[in-house]
Amino acid sequence: MKNFNKEYITAQTHNVMLHQEKNVLVGDILQTDWDYFICLPFQPHLWGKSKKEYEFFLRGFRHNLLTKLTTASERKNGARLETFSVLHKPEKNAHFHFAIKVPDSWKKIQKEHSKFYFVRKQVKKVMVNQMKLTTSILWDKKEDEIFKPVNDANGVFAYCVADDGLLNDLIDKTNLEIIKEVA
Repeated sequence: MKNFNKEYITAQTHNVMLHQEKNVLVGDILQTDWDYFICLPFQPHLWGKSKKEYEFFLRGFRHNLLTKLTTASERKNGARLETFSVLHKPEKNAHFHFAIKVPDSWKKIQKEHSKFYFVRKQVKKVMVNQMKLTTSILWDKKEDEIFKPVNDANGVFAYCVADDGLLNDLIDKTNLEIIKEVA
């Protein structure tokens, strides 16, 4: 019979839920100091894809954004972009809601006068110009809704999982308390 210690159980629990690159628990998401909330709306011709295809889009977006925000040496040394993402309405009006954490220690971030404007500019480059996931017209019209700073992790989490989706069904809400709703 195998003995299980606390560290082993904790490690296994962290492998259960939510995240591809860094598996985290809901409590960890609520305790993370997220920097920015991004709504990634897809163009209509990208609606109705399989969940696997949307996963590829998101992976590509994260990879390209990481490339814009970090140097090659930082990526070789293990720089990763922490994200929490949720896919909404894949059949019609497909879009991702996600939160990202961008470390201040990255060289490109340190060189910039404003972290917010630099990250927003890079998000637009990847989303609109590089991957063409959304149009520049939509970006210009709804820029403040697509990219915004995070002030409340609980509110962001509540907003991300607000739809009646699979993730919402999988979360054990008995020990989870969200004290503020985002309208």
